[in-house]
Amino acid sequence: MKRSEVLEHRIHVQQLDRAEADRAITDAAVFDFGVQDTGQDGASWALANRGVPVRDAAELEASPDVALAWTLRAAPHFYRRADLLEVLVATSPLSDRDAAKRVIGAGKPLKEAGISTVSGLTEIATQLRHVVTRPLIKGEVSTQLSARLDPAYLRYCRACKATHSWEVPFRIGALYAGLELEPGTSPPVLRRIPDWPKRKPGPAPFGRPSRSRTASGWSSKRSGSPRIAAWSWLQSSRIETSFSLGGSWKLPNHITGRLVGAKSAPDRVPQPAGFGELAVGDLPDQ
Repeated sequence: MKRSEVLEHRIHVQQLDRAEADRAITDAAVFDFGVQDTGQDGASWALANRGVPVRDAAELEASPDVALAWTLRAAPHFYRRADLLEVLVATSPLSDRDAAKRVIGAGKPLKEAGISTVSGLTEIATQLRHVVTRPLIKGEVSTQLSARLDPAYLRYCRACKATHSWEVPFRIGALYAGLELEPGTSPPVLRRIPDWPKRKPGPAPFGRPSRSRTASGWSSKRSGSPRIAAWSWLQSSRIETSFSLGGSWKLPNHITGRLVGAKSAPDRVPQPAGFGELAVGDLPDQ
């Protein structure tokens, strides 16, 4: 593959070559990964660049068909509201080691206290569910949550000169608790997701399969263990490209066609928004 072909294909896969048309606000493939809403109107611009006729951030935030949650990298992402439960599955850690990497430094004091990181995330999600019974601003949630947690879950924050829960577990634990962010609020307001199924708060259990054709299908490399075998299969099937981008691989057409189940399949596996496409370093160890 030539470099120009890869760039052209990447633009097409990202739908950046679509003209604006009369389509639903959720009619963009990027929702399969989550539309990160960081910076000045980041999510609405991302959709406008993909041919979605969204006028401004307020229109996106007011849509009943989307929901905002802290997920990948603990950043806020918009998803199709109907996909939220599958997003939880897709973004759950595949192992305790994986969970420890996601929470950055918060796993160390938990380990020293004899608590697994997944158990820690489950405890945080459980307490968040108890705290957020009505819409609450983030600071109030943090205060009440910290009062419910043992010292292993807390850290001293120099910025706010207070001891509170670690930031990343707090954020990614929110969806595990069935909570969403109220779009357009700053500081953010957390609230319960309407009609959330009755389930024990916490990440999805290891080995739970996902039925989604969207978020979990592509985000699986950051989620559950049922896909480890699939990634091992992909790793053994990849083909090195003829150009140099620090170690890049493409997949044979017959594999990518089966992967997405479409007539026109991408030659490479896309990653969540902001990550580009799959490179060898993203494949898990066997």
